[in-house]
Amino acid sequence: MTDWFSRLIRRTSPGQDSDETGGKPGIGVVPLVLLATLGVALIVLGPGLFGTRDGGEPRSVEQPTSLLSSHGVDTAGDYAAVLERDLEAALSRMRGVGAVSVIVTLDADARTVYATSKSEDKEQVEEKDSSGGTRVTTRAKMTEEPVITRAPGGGEEIVVVGSEPPKVRGVLVVADGARSPEMKLEIAQAVSAVLGIALHRVAVVEREV
Repeated sequence: MTDWFSRLIRRTSPGQDSDETGGKPGIGVVPLVLLATLGVALIVLGPGLFGTRDGGEPRSVEQPTSLLSSHGVDTAGDYAAVLERDLEAALSRMRGVGAVSVIVTLDADARTVYATSKSEDKEQVEEKDSSGGTRVTTRAKMTEEPVITRAPGGGEEIVVVGSEPPKVRGVLVVADGARSPEMKLEIAQAVSAVLGIALHRVAVVEREV
């Protein structure tokens, strides 16, 4: 084996691979062997390199962290509690508000967001009118379909991008300092700005003494 490998190296060394007429060196055996080895490696490792598992099945798409989890909560109820706590802490620092309690109601549970694939088809229609003129009309059609991948256990599943927190339906603020209409409006505007909801969804009342 050693003698054969040595002869192979000598055969592909510079100046030793010329033809009998003194022509230019030809392609050596070692480069051919290396190319063949590389081809075999690509065949063997190809499924792993291109994101497939044994058997040729594509790997499932890794699911990102949900938006609820990014707020440090797992359920809609926990999300509402976090909003209430943050609003109480912020409003209590406003001048003249005093002690405050907040109740947040949500519109629904968290909404699952699925990955979609969009495509647009355009078609130009050329029409001639009675006066000999030409009118070109462009028609566009937008198509949106869910992205489907192979499930780990077989079958297919829709790719999930994440989940959106539920929308806020309304907020009730009970504050010691909510005596005047001006203070009530100031509190409502603060809540509206923080949550991005309309003013009519915020109710501000004075705490009973």
